[in-house]
Parts: sequence; C-alpha cells; structure tokens
Amino acid sequence: MSNNGVEPNFGHILISKNELNVYSTEYSQPLFDECMEDPGDTFYYRDRSSNKIFAWSRDGHSIDRPVGFVEVAITKNEYPEVFVKIIQRGLISFFFNSGNRIFRKSHSSVYSFPILKAKHHSISNLKVVPYFCFSVGYLELEGEINFYISCWREFKWRFDDEAAIRAERVDTKSWDRTNGEVVGSKRNVKLYISAIGRASELKKIEIDIFNKISEYRHVVNSFEKLNSSKEKIVLIDGLKIDRFEHFSIPNANYELLNIQKPTHYYYNDRTIGGLYDKAVATLKPYSYEHMSGRQYKVVAMIPANHAGTCDAFVQKIREKLKSIFHLENLEICTVKIDSGHGKYTDFVSSLSHKQYDLAFFFLSHADKSQPLLSSDYTKLKAKLLGKGIPSQNILIETARRSDQMSLNNTALNMYSKLGGTPWIVNKEKKSALELVVGIGSSLDENNDRTIGFASVFDYHGSYILGGCSPISDMNAYTDKLQQHITSIISEAIQLQGVLPSSTIRLIFHVFKDASKRYELKAILEAVENFSDYNIEYSLVHISYNHSFKLYKSEGKDIVPRGTFIQLSDYWALLSMGGKRSTPLLVKIDPRSTHSDVFDLTKQILFFSHLSQKSFKPANKPVTTKYSSELARITNDLMTVPYWDTDMLVHLKDRVWFI
Repeated sequence: MSNNGVEPNFGHILISKNELNVYSTEYSQPLFDECMEDPGDTFYYRDRSSNKIFAWSRDGHSIDRPVGFVEVAITKNEYPEVFVKIIQRGLISFFFNSGNRIFRKSHSSVYSFPILKAKHHSISNLKVVPYFCFSVGYLELEGEINFYISCWREFKWRFDDEAAIRAERVDTKSWDRTNGEVVGSKRNVKLYISAIGRASELKKIEIDIFNKISEYRHVVNSFEKLNSSKEKIVLIDGLKIDRFEHFSIPNANYELLNIQKPTHYYYNDRTIGGLYDKAVATLKPYSYEHMSGRQYKVVAMIPANHAGTCDAFVQKIREKLKSIFHLENLEICTVKIDSGHGKYTDFVSSLSHKQYDLAFFFLSHADKSQPLLSSDYTKLKAKLLGKGIPSQNILIETARRSDQMSLNNTALNMYSKLGGTPWIVNKEKKSALELVVGIGSSLDENNDRTIGFASVFDYHGSYILGGCSPISDMNAYTDKLQQHITSIISEAIQLQGVLPSSTIRLIFHVFKDASKRYELKAILEAVENFSDYNIEYSLVHISYNHSFKLYKSEGKDIVPRGTFIQLSDYWALLSMGGKRSTPLLVKIDPRSTHSDVFDLTKQILFFSHLSQKSFKPANKPVTTKYSSELARITNDLMTVPYWDTDMLVHLKDRVWFI
C-alpha cells in the first residue's frame, strides 16, 4: 500500500446473494414477548425501522412457519439491519461451536470471547486475559450498502482468588466488586500493584499488550482465519459468505483526506506560527482590547505551612499573566491561611459577593483525592461559587515543581476564568449565524445522570455561555433542553442583532445518539418559538466508544491528526493523532437539516484546538469536554448541603468549571 494510506481493523463482508426468504409479521409487544418465551429453533428479531418482527432458523435448517407470520422476500437495500443480524448470528454460532464462550457488551453490538491459546500475562494473583472482539454492521454510502466486520483484541484484568490476595497481606475491603466478587477494575489493579510493589512489571506488560504492531498483526491474522473458515459459517436460505475483504484506505469505496489544523487568530485577527504560548505573548490574546481596560482583583489563599513554596508560585503566575496574556491591571492579594481546612471556608465566609474576580487556593494531592462526601476541595469550590467567585485550585506538589508547562497552563486557566479568550480558530465567512452547543453528561454515585447544557460557542470558537441542570428523570431532559435552546437562540438574536427572516444554524454536539423522543423533540419545539427566522440544525454524536481502529505502516507509525475517512452518508472517522489507534467516530443524525459530514467534522477538529485547560490541542472538541466537565463538577457540588445550581447564573459566561 501507499505510505500515505491507512489500514483499518474492519473490512467488507461479501455475500452470495442480496435477497432472502424469511418469516415476518407486524410488531406488537405482547406478541414479541410470547415469541421470546419459548423460541425453540427459531430466532426472532424486531426491526425497529420497519416495526416488524422477523423470524428465521437459528442453525440454518428449515423451520415451521410461526403462527401469525407470513413468508416474505427481503432485500439487503430494504432491510440491511435484518441481513446484519443474520450474519451476526451465523458468526456467533460458528465461534460458539468452536468451543468459545461468547459475551456481549451491554447496550452494544460488540461480542467477545477469551482467546484460550494466547499467551497469558500474570503478576502474582493478577492475570491479564486477551479477548477476541468483533462487531458486524452496515455502511451506506451514496446508495450502496456494504456489510462490514470489525475485529480487534482487548485485554482484561482478572483476580481469581481473593483469599490468596489477602494472604499477601493486601486489604481488599474497599475494592470494587460485582455480585460480591472483586473485579479487575483499574482502581483495583492500581491498589493491588501498589500494595505488592510490582509497578515495573506492570509497566512491561502494558508496553507488550498495547503494542500497535502486535494489534495490527492480530487484525490481519483474524481476517485470514475468518476467510479460511467461511465455509463453516452457516447462515439461512442458501446465503453464504463469499469473502471477508480486508483492505487499505484509500480504495474504490473510501476516500482518504487530511484536514489541516486550524489557524489560530489573536488580537486584531493577526496570526503567527509556532508555539501557542509564544504566539499569545507576541501578538496579544484575542480578547486583549476587552480585557486590558479592566482592573482585576485576585485572591490567593496560601497555607501557612507551605507559605514559601506557594508564594513563589503566585509570583511566577503573576509574571505569566503579565508576560503571556498582557494583564497589566492585575492585583493579586495573598492571604495566609492557618492549618486546618476549615480555615479556608472561614475566610471565604468573610468575603462579600464578587469581592474578587477569581480566587485560587492550594491543596495537596491527598486533599484532592478525598471521598466526594467529605471533599474539602468540593466544599471550598462551592463556597466560592456561592460568593460569585470562580476559583483555581493548585496542588502543592505542582507548586513545588513549578515547571513551565504547569505555570503556562495555570495562567491560561486563570485568564479564561477571568473571561478572556486567548485565541479563536475560524475566520471563514458564514451565510448564517452559527452556534455550536455541547451537551454532555455525568453519572453520580447513585447512577443518576446530570446533563450539562454547556459549551455554547460561536463558529469562531468564542465561548458564549453555559449552564447545567441535574436530571435523573430523562423525561425532564426534553423540557430542560427545549428551554435551554430557546434561551440560547433568544440571547444570540439579541447579542448579534439578527434580523427577521435571517438563517440561524444550530449545531449540537451530543453525548449520545440523538433521539426522536428527546433531542429532536426539544429542538423542534424550540424552533416553533422563532417562526420569524429560518432555523437549520445538526445533531452530531462524537465518540471514541465504537469498534473502528486505524493503523499506519502496519502499526509502526502514528495515523496523522486530521486524517478523515467518510464511512457512510452520515458517518466519518477522524484521527486525533497520538498513540491511540482509535479515531473519533462522528455520526450526523440523518434527520438534521444541515448534514455536511466533512464540514461538521472539520469543525470538530478545529474545536479540539480551543481547549483553555492547556496550550496543547485536546483529543476531543471543547464542546463535549466542557459540557461533560460541567456536568461532573455540578454533580459534585450537589453533594454540598444547601448548594443550589442557581448560584451559577452569574457565571454562565465564564469557563469556571475547567
């Protein structure tokens, strides 16, 4: 293949015919429940797109027609999901009959089984078990249906004998468990390895199992084995698999494009190459004119027992804010706090509302890692927000280190929390007012979901506003989202002076696949309130949680950041570079009225260069990162007695949550 191409972990499934005879009937829940009570040799499948129940033989042999069903001929273009299910069931039966125990990941189409003959790593009573994973689906591009299989290898940590672990004098009382049994969670592995002092062995194993060359070779070997066994995969009605076609990209089906990284624009729309911190210092931040005319007051709460270290860090931050961000009118007041975290909150209680524009305080790593319900970090942050003051926490360990990266990033965080915009990333002219809205979520300890209506940006990448509502009942989600969208459009119309009959384009980056019951319903209801305007919208799901991987040079090289592959009319892969082989999957909901896959994906890459947490580009766009972060922190704040999310109203134009 060309050095400019990439090699995926998926390939096409070429089948012998495009029409099948199956049994079918109209769907009803009572009938489906009755079918599933005693299915026997018949497999029943509900096709949601057609609202029908289909039935066929589990093992490829003939079956009697189920009562109430009729025999129908279906084609792959009409019912691709049914064909996918038939192929999937054939593969599951093949692997099961080969002696494998098959598992399905919950709420997904991913199946897996342990690779029994593979090399197993172990460290004392901790084992690493390799699993073969696969997923079957279809892609439709310009009217052509292609069935695909993606396959890869995963490694799962496992503890088999808790008694043996305790014999090593390891306390497992606080470990994560499922059905009473200790599990190989990241937390448990970390606790165990730390307790037995075998970190170097763990690092060697991780280097071995996460080797991308080995990953890629496993994919190639898997396709070779599938092709050599295709005759043993039994489907129905004479359907056979002709070939599992693994390929490189570009090819006749998939084009390979590269989206160039965005140009950063600073004060007066000037731009320059090189490191971003140097560029901001040279050209001044984008919001220089807005920020330079104001006086800012910041309070630094310094623990008395670390006064020397923390005061030195404060002085370095003061210099960074001046030299990089040109904040000349900045007053930083340092206050020594006696030992005892209650002293912090006592001091904050003495402050008047919005007495300072920003506060930063110092805690140790142990303080930051406290259980949520007793977290001094959360209590202090909540107390400050109640006073209308955003805050910046600094770890004492970071202050001791005081490396340039930490200092630069802390200064960037503080400048942004003061309301500054260091740079924007897009100066292309748009025919419509375009707003990009991130909707993220977080789960608390009780599995209640908080939705983060946050990260509202204009198309240049300037942060406009954010908000959050804790919701455990998803039925309330639609109403809250509708209210939020209505409020956003109203504010945007006022701020931008948009005239009636103008076009307003809303682009939603959503934490889940868009639902007709939730997101689409909320958008359509909100749009009804603006009949004087032409509203366009895009629903975009951005995720790393999928079955596609990309490799370059057989896993030897990194797939370049910005690599774009359009998989279907509404799906695309976007490589974010780095060591990971998993790209972002961008899914445009087909009900969107604006659905330019390339343009929307380019915007996602551009927005990953906007992070105000670090000068380095992120691996996700700020829309989804910020909204999820806002939801998580709001969840944490809700554990503080008497905390009310209404306290955040006065900070909705600040990225206080980063």
